[in-house]
Amino acid sequence: MNLNATIRELQKIFSTVFGQRFVLHTRLDPALNLIHGDAREVESILVNLFMQAHEVIPAQEVMVSTANLEVDDEAAAELSLTPGKYVRLDLLLSGWIDIENVRQAVRKLRGALTTKATPERGVTITLAFPQAP
Repeated sequence: MNLNATIRELQKIFSTVFGQRFVLHTRLDPALNLIHGDAREVESILVNLFMQAHEVIPAQEVMVSTANLEVDDEAAAELSLTPGKYVRLDLLLSGWIDIENVRQAVRKLRGALTTKATPERGVTITLAFPQAP
């Protein structure tokens, strides 16, 4: 599944529906590998995150970036993943959202979700999806 294509499609939809009340900026890796996972499930995860972001702060701007990721033994232990190749998605928000149901959906796809909050940058939600074979 092409994660960048899904993000671009959702960007168009959210722009049409919400206009300037929700702006989704992207920094997508053009060499991003495909991910292993059901396209509908991944799209549902992203829609859930974007909708929650809009509900928490209706006029916020959200930054989404993607990159390929190699998870070594140490990182795998921290994230409860198998070492290997993953695709990373970072979502930078200015406010906090409820991610527990998203975390469960990502785990179902054999991925991981982490969060990091800093006063100057806001909240970064990182999702790691297994790369397609």
